[in-house]
Amino acid sequence: QCGLGIMDSARLNNIVQITTVVALVAGFAVVIWELQQGKDLAYAAILTDEITRFHDRSLALMGEDPREALAKASLEPDSLNEEDAVTLHGFYSTVTMNWAGIRLTAQVGGIDRIPWETTVKSQVSTYMSSPAGRKWLKHWAKNSELADPEVVRVALRAVEETDRDYFGSSLRALLTKDE
Repeated sequence: QCGLGIMDSARLNNIVQITTVVALVAGFAVVIWELQQGKDLAYAAILTDEITRFHDRSLALMGEDPREALAKASLEPDSLNEEDAVTLHGFYSTVTMNWAGIRLTAQVGGIDRIPWETTVKSQVSTYMSSPAGRKWLKHWAKNSELADPEVVRVALRAVEETDRDYFGSSLRALLTKDE
């Protein structure tokens, strides 16, 4: 009977050691995962700060009110002038940086209540479906070294799928006098 007690004790000792090793490995995995999460969150914070600075610079370029340039881009694209082009560039740049921020939030933070692709498609059809908007978006996609390739792909596909100037048609509907 004494021999069985030693056997059971050795077996129990092995189980305890294996359980301890498994717990340590799991603990290390959790620590590594938390470090990665911390790194991702720090990266997101740095990128968010950069997006905010870019947004502020774009707003300064855009001026106080981009509405006139946006209306011209849809209703009278041939009458756009240099000031309108600067305003539209600032506005469109702000919109595209917003897309990058939304995608980053979805990737890093897991916050994706409305998929970022839905936001991009909606804003492309609303703001960039005018002739000027389409032209700017295609230029941005081709020439921006900072643009997220996946955002570019979704935006270009959205503008190709948009068969009309949604913003311009909405403005025309609002400006049409009821008879």
